[in-house]
Order: sequence, then structure tokens, then C-alpha cells
Amino acid sequence: VLVGTVIPCGVYFGFTGPWIWRHVGPALPITLLYGFLICLSSLLKTAWSDPGTLPVNVHWDHTPGTKTMLSVTVNSRNENINYTINYCMTCHIWRPVRASHCSKCNVCVDFLDHHCVWLNTCIGIRNYRYFFSFLITACFLALYGSTQCLLHVFMHMHKNNQSFIDSLKFAPVSFALAIYFIIILGFYPWALLAYHVMLLCRGESTREFL
Repeated sequence: VLVGTVIPCGVYFGFTGPWIWRHVGPALPITLLYGFLICLSSLLKTAWSDPGTLPVNVHWDHTPGTKTMLSVTVNSRNENINYTINYCMTCHIWRPVRASHCSKCNVCVDFLDHHCVWLNTCIGIRNYRYFFSFLITACFLALYGSTQCLLHVFMHMHKNNQSFIDSLKFAPVSFALAIYFIIILGFYPWALLAYHVMLLCRGESTREFL
């Protein structure tokens, strides 16, 4: 994910960005740079932050063979709500409500949403906001970057009264970047963002939804 984000943006700032700066204005490359920095910082913050790992070996007094689930009733706004608390036999703790054990990291994470194979970390209560910020800025880069790359091609075609093929020969890197932004950084991040917006509206995590 890091390579797939940094390299195309670096190619943009090396080829398309300078032309846009000279012929359109500095505002477009500067705002894309700002979005790229937010995207990169959100990506690194998501990967390097603690997702909400719970301490291990806290409740050793659990007797093997006894119940591993407890039903707890909480009164909220004069309404009794039943919660189920599970005991993790690996971490030896009674997990809080909505916490789950990640088999890949071998730890329990508070409000575990999912384990992200692309970032090689869990997405939990402490880094979900950075993950969501990364999705938003990645979608922004896909839309904004592809628009500027296509603007490079079509503006050159209009200014010089050239055909589309001649403009492609003049700016093949920009057209290739536009395709990359649309296909690679477009469909998957937008679909993932829409999915997590739906989860936020439902008040659920990915594990709970599945």
C-alpha cells in the first residue's frame, strides 16, 4: 500500500505537477501535495499505532472446564441491556464487550474491526480513525490526481489543436497515471470507504456485520 501510494504521487510531482503549475496554477499541485501528506501520515499512523491491544495473563483464576461466557445486564436510560463477556483461553483475560481475539497477531484487541493484510496490523479502537482518514484521503487522491492528469492531456490537445493521439504521445505518463488513479486507487478505496460509512451508520464493526 505504501509503495502503491508513494510511487504514483512521486511520478505526478515529477511529470504532471510541474506542467500544471506553469500552465494552470500552483493551487492544484499544492492541494494535491497537502492531500498526499495527510494520506501518507494517516497510513503510517494506522500501521504503527497500537490498535487497542489488551493486556494478557490478567485473569489466571479461571478454572479450565468452567464457563467461558458470562451474561451481564446493564441498566442504561431505564432500559436493561444484556451483554456477553467472553474469556480468552489464549490471553487469559475476560474480554470487554466488543473486543475480539486476532488469530494473526495472537492478541485481543478492543473493538476489533478487522485485521488488515495490506497494513499488516489490526484495525481497532485506537487506530480506526486514522484508517478512516486514510480511506478518505486515498479517494481524494484518486479523484483529484486522475482529474489533473487528464487535464494535462486535454489542455495540451486544446491549446495546440492536436489530436488526442498526438496529445497522448506528448503526455503518456499523465495518461498512464490517470488510468492508475482511476483503476487502482479508485475502485477499491471508494468501495471500502462506502462500506465503512455504512458500518458507521449502523454502529457496527466488520466482525459484527459479518
